[in-house]
Amino acid sequence: MPVSDALAEHKLLLTDRWIPASWGWLWQLRDQLLGQRKTIGIDSLIFSLKIAPEAFIAADFQGEPGFVGTNGLRIWMLSDFELNAIEQRLEGMVKTGNVEKISSPRFVTGDGIEAQASVADSIATINGQQKVSVTMSIFPRIYADSTDLTVAITYTESTTNQSAVTVGLGGIHMIQVRTNLEFAARLQIPRGSGAFLLGSNRKPTAVILFAKLPPVNK
Repeated sequence: MPVSDALAEHKLLLTDRWIPASWGWLWQLRDQLLGQRKTIGIDSLIFSLKIAPEAFIAADFQGEPGFVGTNGLRIWMLSDFELNAIEQRLEGMVKTGNVEKISSPRFVTGDGIEAQASVADSIATINGQQKVSVTMSIFPRIYADSTDLTVAITYTESTTNQSAVTVGLGGIHMIQVRTNLEFAARLQIPRGSGAFLLGSNRKPTAVILFAKLPPVNK
């Protein structure tokens, strides 16, 4: 699914489309008339691996991924317990220098409400000023025992290469922007579970997603 189209396909209720975000009193009235909107917490962790993805998989995974993309992206649906174990291993590898922690976006949003987080910086490159960033967008639909989560993530960074061109004192450095991860997916996440994503395009990148559903009223 193209990143640009990932969230566009969702259709919100008419009230959610035309009520301005700043009109808190009208949102309260909307909830009184249509019911309180369910909320969810989405915690994510994004890591850049300095080892081959296969080496990481061999040490931590027994089963096959639930999804394998043509671009090398693999997705596992795992329990919170399994995801916590993976997080601890990645955090340990950060200390040894084999992994770099890139970002940890956290969201608290409502059913059918899109949310986005972005960390960006502008740099001078051979193509002029460009942005390097980590951008994550989510759109959850919340059910009693699962979450239908559409998620899109883009991760770019700057790279510096030594030019082979000889100019007086030697080569010149050229800074370019490289896309390490760009994907969009629609995930069906059961209660008490989350997702682990591993991209191997250009630079191995690992993403952990925790979906924290509200307690079930008995």
